[in-house]
Amino acid sequence: MDSFVDTRGWGHGQVWVNGHHLGRFWSLGPQQTLYLPASWLKAGANEVLVFTTEPPGAAGMTMQGLAEPVYERRR
Repeated sequence: MDSFVDTRGWGHGQVWVNGHHLGRFWSLGPQQTLYLPASWLKAGANEVLVFTTEPPGAAGMTMQGLAEPVYERRR
C-alpha cells in the first residue's frame, strides 16, 4: 500500500528507502510528508536512510508511515 513518510520535527534533509530517493524535506512546509510508493517497499525489513542538516526536534529520532499526506504551515 502506498504511504507517506512523516518528516515533521526533522528540520531539513533528504530521505532514501531501499536505495530510492524519496525527496527533500524542510520543516518550513507546507508539505510535511514524502510520498512512498508501495512498489519501493519489500516484505519484512526495509532500509530507511535519513540525511539531515539539523538535529531532530521534540519528535525524536523516529519517522513513521502515514496513510494520508500532511500539509500544514509553521509560523
